[in-house]
Amino acid sequence: MLKLLVCVYFLCVGGAVYGQVVDDKQPLFETVAYKYIYFSTTVLLMAIVRHVTEEYDLPIPYALFSIILGVVWGIWAMYDFWASGMSEAAHIAVESLDDVFLPVIVFKIAFCIDVHAFFKSLTQILIIAGPIAFLSGVMTGSLMKVAVSPNDWTMLDGFLFGAIMIPIYPQDVLRCLKESTMQTKHMKILLEGETIVSAWAAITVFMFICSYISGWVVWWYQFVLHLLLQIVVGVPISYLFGIAGSYLMRVVYNDAVGIMLVTVAMCYCSYFYVHWIANAGVLGNAIVGILMGSKRTSLSQEIDRTVTTLWQTINCIMCGMLYTNIGTVTVMIISKGLNVQDYMLIFVTYLISNITRFISFFLFSFILSRIGYGMTFQNMIVCVWAGLKNPICLSMALNVFEFFEDDERKGRLVYLYCVTVYALILFINGSCATLLIKTLGLAELSNSRLVNMNTCMKYIYEARSRTVAILKMNRFLADANWPLVMKATSLKHPYKKMSQDVILKGQEDNNDLLDHRYTFCPDCQNKVQNEPTPKEFRDMLKEAKLRLLKLKKTAYSRFFENGMMSKFGIGIMHQTIEVAMDNEELIVELDGLYRLFTKEGMFYRVLTNILHHFLRVKYVNLRPPRMWWRRLCYRLVIVHQNTFLCIMQSLVFIHACTIIFNKLFMTVEALLSKTLFYTMLYFTEFMIKIFALSWILVFKHGIGNYFRSYWNILEFTILVFCSFCTIVHILTVAKAIPMMSTVIFEMTLFVLLVIRLLRTFTLLKYYACYRAFAPSVIRYLEEQIDRYRILAYELGINYLAGEEEMLENLHQIIDDEKIREIVKEKIDSDRLALTYKLGTFQNEFPHVATTVKTKLAMRMVLNSMKDDVHELKVAGWVDDVENAKLLNALGERYTFIDSLKIIQPVSTKLIFREIPYMVENEEIEFLYTQLTTRKFEQHEVVYKEGDIAENIYILISGMLKEEYVPEKAPLDKLREVGALPVVDYAFSLTYEEPIIEYVVPGNSIGELSLLTGRPYNAVIKAETTSMVYVLNKTSLTRAFEMNLDPVNGLECRIWKSISFKKALTVMMNSPSYRSYTQNKIKYILERAFVPNLSNYKVFVVNEMMADIILIEGTVMDFNSRYRYTGTCYIPRAVQKLILPRSSYLKVNEPVETKLLVIPAKDYNEYEIMLTEEQISELVSEDSKECLRKLIQSKKLLVTSKSSATSRQMRSIIGSLKKKMISHESMGGSKSILTRLGSQVSKTASAYRDRSMASNV
Repeated sequence: MLKLLVCVYFLCVGGAVYGQVVDDKQPLFETVAYKYIYFSTTVLLMAIVRHVTEEYDLPIPYALFSIILGVVWGIWAMYDFWASGMSEAAHIAVESLDDVFLPVIVFKIAFCIDVHAFFKSLTQILIIAGPIAFLSGVMTGSLMKVAVSPNDWTMLDGFLFGAIMIPIYPQDVLRCLKESTMQTKHMKILLEGETIVSAWAAITVFMFICSYISGWVVWWYQFVLHLLLQIVVGVPISYLFGIAGSYLMRVVYNDAVGIMLVTVAMCYCSYFYVHWIANAGVLGNAIVGILMGSKRTSLSQEIDRTVTTLWQTINCIMCGMLYTNIGTVTVMIISKGLNVQDYMLIFVTYLISNITRFISFFLFSFILSRIGYGMTFQNMIVCVWAGLKNPICLSMALNVFEFFEDDERKGRLVYLYCVTVYALILFINGSCATLLIKTLGLAELSNSRLVNMNTCMKYIYEARSRTVAILKMNRFLADANWPLVMKATSLKHPYKKMSQDVILKGQEDNNDLLDHRYTFCPDCQNKVQNEPTPKEFRDMLKEAKLRLLKLKKTAYSRFFENGMMSKFGIGIMHQTIEVAMDNEELIVELDGLYRLFTKEGMFYRVLTNILHHFLRVKYVNLRPPRMWWRRLCYRLVIVHQNTFLCIMQSLVFIHACTIIFNKLFMTVEALLSKTLFYTMLYFTEFMIKIFALSWILVFKHGIGNYFRSYWNILEFTILVFCSFCTIVHILTVAKAIPMMSTVIFEMTLFVLLVIRLLRTFTLLKYYACYRAFAPSVIRYLEEQIDRYRILAYELGINYLAGEEEMLENLHQIIDDEKIREIVKEKIDSDRLALTYKLGTFQNEFPHVATTVKTKLAMRMVLNSMKDDVHELKVAGWVDDVENAKLLNALGERYTFIDSLKIIQPVSTKLIFREIPYMVENEEIEFLYTQLTTRKFEQHEVVYKEGDIAENIYILISGMLKEEYVPEKAPLDKLREVGALPVVDYAFSLTYEEPIIEYVVPGNSIGELSLLTGRPYNAVIKAETTSMVYVLNKTSLTRAFEMNLDPVNGLECRIWKSISFKKALTVMMNSPSYRSYTQNKIKYILERAFVPNLSNYKVFVVNEMMADIILIEGTVMDFNSRYRYTGTCYIPRAVQKLILPRSSYLKVNEPVETKLLVIPAKDYNEYEIMLTEEQISELVSEDSKECLRKLIQSKKLLVTSKSSATSRQMRSIIGSLKKKMISHESMGGSKSILTRLGSQVSKTASAYRDRSMASNV
């Protein structure tokens, strides 16, 4: 295929060239086409070379082959007229290096770097790219001056060469480090950071030296000012560009093309604008790339992978063209003017470059080893060896060649040594990087990593065996060549040289594969597995924690895709996981999250307080003075305060204006008169206010009340400064001091006057428009204050969801029991602490909790609807145009959700109605009328161990704490008869471990004890003062009697609510559902039901049931007589279940059996139970007819309603589609689409309720 593409390419190129030559009648090298032919040929050759090196796993970097191709082309151009004309384009590419290639190289590394690790290693990076790089450059330049020609080369020439050798670009070494272990991760960050910083440092130093040699820059302060220009001006401008780019990425976060366009545009815009303003294009490019790269965590994995691939492609194209062009130009430059002795110094230059880099690193190793991630001797060797030079070195060398026009030999020597050292380092260091890493032991894999990979391979091959077994039962595939299938699907073990099948052949229990070591016991004649050594145990624990962190990161990404987390939240969670991965303990620290709960936007808090202060109408609640002349002051300052304030503010404004226009007062005496007047004015104001606020005593009441106001303190400060200005003016008139001494006092006084003029805005509170506008402003400010709390609550909820998911799958993630217990203990402690924090926070800020929960629910519902739209498209219900319109309608809803800021808490009545087993019907209305409320004080016992619940408590506010300690009696009863211990929020299946859980508002307790009549095995206390709704047993019994539905009655719904979480844990551990996500299992369980089986002896499992889960009680398989006790999964091979009411199953203390039945596709619960009435064995035949009539009436009602709904849905869709088609031809499809969406959604909702829940 590659050969065919090459042939087609050359045929097209040849045709284009021939056509242009024939048309223009010009030589080939004078046409425009030859440039593009040369560039495209370069890219094609680079692609071929790169493919060959990667396909055959050649250790030599492909960049070296590209340079060699360029050299071959340059030699050919020396002897061929056609090739010479083509190679002229190479000069164009090399001259455009600074403008085209350099921004791409810097931005690509900055954009793809691990931002958190970069900032943590920033100190190390600055030391490496600063003192170490400069010291290496100085030593290299000094030694080169001595080695080349001490007489011809000056010290500045040597420093210039050393500056060219500073920047690095270890792309090929980074490729090797990516495949290594965690030991080399921070080295990769150090090298990437050095690439970014050293490029800017080298260009700056190179420019300074060239400017000094040319005579443009002479004095030291010129260098300092230029450096300050780059830092003081360039960094803020770059930061603004980075903020703008990050904002644009957030806007188009779900559009891959938009993200790519934004990154490319910001790459070049930041480089050229910052270079134009502050001559710091590389620095600006790096800052913008890092800031935009920090937002990659909010992108989906597909878009992130697409954008990263784009930049890798652009970088590969740029570098390939650059290497080939450099090789071509090099032949033209060094082909003359040099002798053999010059070529003999090439290898010396290579040694000098590496040795000086090693010495520089060694001198600073004691510092590098104590900061950041630290640095060992092996790490230092790798960093020294990875000092592959940056292509910018070649550009600077070419500039030096052009710079020394008067001394071409010196320019050719600098270019020769730069290019050849570049190629030698690329050949030797780049080719031997993998060997060096292995020799230093940095590529060794830990035992835990090997065990993990072996376990994964074993799982993959078990899944393959199951798949092959299933396919063999297919009658069309029965005669396939299955040995060849097994051979073709044999995977290569990533950490072993032989195929996995070769390893597994004849040794399924191979101990070497599983990395288990055994000792032969002479007593029992068996092999006993050895315990791991302490070092191995630490490695295994570290690997298990690292695996858990990776799974958490994946879980958070899934939460984001499901709508449970915002874009900003997913970015923080990913950054938190990266911080934990860098931590030596590999744990997530929650201190930052706890601080976020108390964090406020201080700026907005200050503005809110100021606005509230402005809204106060009364000045101060004071008693009028007793003396009549003080009462006059009181009336002036307090009663008529608005008039007094307007007069004083007007005079202050005039005073501020006179300070600005001091030139109007030509004489010093006039300035003194003005200052003296305003001093007396402010003093008079001060005395009037003191007397107005003096009820009896001047000092106690007047001065005390005066300085309680910040405005009065400001006015007194103005009076003091005005007095100082008067004294200064008097001294100026007396010619004791110069007139310029008054400038500082005058400017300070002017600033104070401007601040005082801001008090004028307090008069706005008397206008109606302001009072109508102010609440909106306050509401906005309060939203900004709460934004950190909202973020903290959202992160807390998602962190808890992730921890619970990890707990449920912990036995699959970690095999070793000791390690699993250590990890589980840490997860449990963090989960309980955060649950308590969320509960107390919800009591303190209920509007924040309601806002987060409601918006998360909205996003999750919309995401579910989005999946439904996709299923409709796949099923053929809608075409591409209709699908796009439905997605646009969903997009509008997403925008509406984002516009919601604060959602107030719901009413307590709504909390009751939203309990999972409460449905709008007659018995629920009855229960609501029977509700009472009760208050539990802090630490008051709600239920103690041994209490039998007589009420169901629905928590309205506050928080409850449930504590369970395992005891022998309830555990024995669980194993014997399947009686669940009465613990409301225990999701364990064995109940063998202590459990502590917190109950937050919206949840209920007491259902299991009330329904079964068994006492509590746990203690429930009020953790805070709590309010509950009380549903007593008498009211519930009457509600049960009001609806005797054995499928969806109130009692059955309560049992379904109890069973949901336990069934979720059972199904996730079942092999049949191992590949299902947690959300998919929840959707399956939503269709399940718990029927009343009190009248059944034998329960028949038929084809209408997809699965059955035994929640409580015990059953027996009719055929095998195998006994099952709750809670467990009933295998699909079971055909009949014997219940305790049958004489075949003898139980000492029978417990009523509760089965969670999952209907098969296209069947509902009423159809299943109607069939069960006909084929199962019942206790009483008298009740059989009654139950059958009840179920059949329900079934007929549902069937009639579903048929009517289906017909209605089809008619609505058909009629509205016709209307939409006719309306679209008239140009007005939007309103019809809206009606179609609303009516179809309503009908589809009713249809879904019928088919999935069957609520009558």
